[in-house]
Amino acid sequence: MMGRRFCVRCGSEEGPDNPIIDSLCPKCFVNERSIIKLPNTIKITICPVCGSVYYKGSWIKLGDDLSEVLEFLINNYYLTSGRGVIYNGFTNVSVKVTSIEEGKAYLSIEGTYEGVRINHGYVVNIRIDKRLCPKCTKVRGRHFEAIVQIRSEVPIRREVVERVSLVLSRMKGLEENIVEVKEYRDGVDIKLLSQSVARQLANILKREFAAKITQTWKDSGYVSGRKRSKLTISVRVPGLLEGDIVEVDNVLAVVTSVKQGRVVLRRLDDGGQLRLDQSSLWERNVKLLTPKDYAVLNAIVLGYEGGKAVVQAEESGNVYYIAAPKLFKPGTGVKILIYKGRTYLMI
Repeated sequence: MMGRRFCVRCGSEEGPDNPIIDSLCPKCFVNERSIIKLPNTIKITICPVCGSVYYKGSWIKLGDDLSEVLEFLINNYYLTSGRGVIYNGFTNVSVKVTSIEEGKAYLSIEGTYEGVRINHGYVVNIRIDKRLCPKCTKVRGRHFEAIVQIRSEVPIRREVVERVSLVLSRMKGLEENIVEVKEYRDGVDIKLLSQSVARQLANILKREFAAKITQTWKDSGYVSGRKRSKLTISVRVPGLLEGDIVEVDNVLAVVTSVKQGRVVLRRLDDGGQLRLDQSSLWERNVKLLTPKDYAVLNAIVLGYEGGKAVVQAEESGNVYYIAAPKLFKPGTGVKILIYKGRTYLMI
């Protein structure tokens, strides 16, 4: 039978909740020693432009909170790489940063010894080394590997630009790859650090807006003996929005949906639906009409005669006979569209 053990400092007896750690009880241990031993000064290298942190030979995003950055580095680097020493016998060691003041970080160290959780405070110096990451260095030098040129088949409208911007804002990794964005009357040019990100961006626009994609390369010299080429991706979007009036192969239609690489139209002559995917959209003769091309009037349905709706314009009192299915009851208010002498019921 083993003899009882006591703390050599305070004399407390060993027990289930009071293990003896190298002749010391937990209270005396944390007063004299530490669960871990870290360097006196921990250096953190941060890019002053994008906030990326240098970690194990790479630059990564860890957020803007310096306490969280330091906490991540200690737990994932210093405690696993041998740069920080864990006292023999301790397991499940973790570090939390309680505060950072005047170049010092105040830590809470916690670990398990023979099933008992033990914690204590710890203080280290921190030094922030600010250095541009490779991506920001390239941006500062206006270096880019690819350019995405977004253009519209029709005069580009602010609403189209805003919808494109909204889609791009959801793309992960895009913002940090952008070198420059220039807006023109007929579209937008986006210069990027990465060709793969440029292709990903183009594919998203193709999927969301049924855009037509063309890729070209231009020699940009040699790097380390290897030939380099810059990629230009032309992205031509239809430039259509819900509610637009278009003419397709001499048939008038209203745009009801533009999403997931497909434009959905509703024909004004019979109310039928027309779906155009990316390939068929560019093969068909689709013409966007402007409000100057047609007139829209408020009218009332009077009834139906011979397969035609009889409607009366509210302002002028003119009566129109329009080929249309019986969708509206007499007395219903509707809108009619007049284009090139023909009248359509806005179904």
